[in-house]
Amino acid sequence: MENNALSDRELEILRLLSQGKSNKQIAADLFISVNTVKVHVSNIYEKIGVSSRTEATLYALEKGLTIKPLRVNDDNQNLNEILDDGTKNDNNSPISKKEIKYRIFFTVGLSLLLIFSLGYLLSSLFFKTSSSTEKAIDYMTRWQELDQMPFQRSRFASALYNNEFYLIGGESETGITNRVDIFNPTTQIWRLGKSKLTPVKNVSAAIINDRIYIPGGETQGGEYTDKLEVYDLVTDTWDEKARLPIRISSYSMAVYEGNIYIFGGRNQTGILDTVFLYDPAIDKWLSLPSMESSVENSTAVEFHGSIFVIGGADQHGYTRNVQSIKPVNYQTAEFIWMNETELPAQYNWVSAYSISDLIFVIAKDKNGNTGLLQYSDSEKQWLASSQSAPVRIDSNGGGVISEGFIYLFGGEKNGKPQNRIVRYQAAYLISIPNINK
Repeated sequence: MENNALSDRELEILRLLSQGKSNKQIAADLFISVNTVKVHVSNIYEKIGVSSRTEATLYALEKGLTIKPLRVNDDNQNLNEILDDGTKNDNNSPISKKEIKYRIFFTVGLSLLLIFSLGYLLSSLFFKTSSSTEKAIDYMTRWQELDQMPFQRSRFASALYNNEFYLIGGESETGITNRVDIFNPTTQIWRLGKSKLTPVKNVSAAIINDRIYIPGGETQGGEYTDKLEVYDLVTDTWDEKARLPIRISSYSMAVYEGNIYIFGGRNQTGILDTVFLYDPAIDKWLSLPSMESSVENSTAVEFHGSIFVIGGADQHGYTRNVQSIKPVNYQTAEFIWMNETELPAQYNWVSAYSISDLIFVIAKDKNGNTGLLQYSDSEKQWLASSQSAPVRIDSNGGGVISEGFIYLFGGEKNGKPQNRIVRYQAAYLISIPNINK
């Protein structure tokens, strides 16, 4: 499809995307919301016929969109003239077309080299051959144990806001709590936030427009709740919004285009197959078509315009199932569940994260070994690390992505809350210096 099929805004977003910028960085550059960026990216993928950032970047390179065109006057303007890409000529001499072509080919060549190098780095961390000593060492050194939390906690909600980690509710050494603990990784300081209205465990958190949304949960007496409680991060206050259609906990949750999606879970009736959508703009819940099977303690992640619901347990035990849905079609008959490639094994606990063009899953098996799984949309398969993580990871903790790291907080061992913090470096952040010829 040709470039003129894209709007000016979409062309600008495609250009920034091809420079390796994240949705958050693009939003900051263009003064728009991250959700708006996601909508544009989804439209761009559809218009140009691609399904990943890598493919979109290659398309941009082919169409010459990665750098803005350089202007050349018939009068041979000197190097005081500002080029469209912001570069100045410091030699006070005319720019030739040959020089411009050289710069373009050099920039394109460098971009391709970085793209393929980064792709190789991400896809061959440790997966291909377990006999490779270098890959094994690389995988093992990516894990790091950090200073412990000053408290024990499991089954809580976790979120990242303004580079601070929020741990909300869950189970402590004294029972189910409503505490809000906030950690600044730069200063290494913990502080307390405003306590949640209702103490709960087995919950998840979603951030939308400076607010943390926490639906449902299980209370101290083993009861389930249908409350939706919202933490305003600007005013440090809690409020209750529209209640869920049912009482629920142990669900998985994802955010797509500013809406919250909840999958499966458990309540007084048993394991659930329900799917609910919450629209914060109108404070309303909608019931969507059910999943193909009931599941609790699964993990959900938004990936390439779909939401993947991974693992968990059904009535027969832990499952390898992976299902996906395209939430953009939730109001149409096209809202149907797709069966994706199964997990390589059954896992007692899974936690999924989307980074670049990959899904990473921290998975704990029945023997207590913790490994890392990686899913690529292009290969449609799961790759598993050949070794268990070199640090102890406790199940039922909280996980957050920040700057290429997956942080894992707390969890439980032998049914007791723990205070450990570990992290895994899932991606390297590459800084490209300016190159002057």
